[in-house]
Amino acid sequence: MPDGFRLLRVPTGRNLKNAFGSFDLEVAVSPDGRTVKARSLLSVERDRIAANEYGEFRAFLREVDQLLGEPIVITGENGR
Repeated sequence: MPDGFRLLRVPTGRNLKNAFGSFDLEVAVSPDGRTVKARSLLSVERDRIAANEYGEFRAFLREVDQLLGEPIVITGENGR
C-alpha cells in the first residue's frame, strides 16, 4: 500500500461446498497492514448440469460472484 494510505476493510475468507463443487476465498493482510493477498479457487465437480438443477447451480455461481465482488477498501490522507 502506498505511503499515506491505510486499509479500512477486506473481504472475509469463505468456503462454499455443495453437490456442484466448491469455492474457497482466502484473504490475508500483512502485519504492517500494507499488503493484502487474496486467493480464490473454484472447482466444478460435474461435467453436466441437468436442466432441473440449473437454478440451484446458478445460485451457487451467483454466491461465488458476490464473494468475488466484495471490495478491498482503502483510504488516503484526505479520507479518499
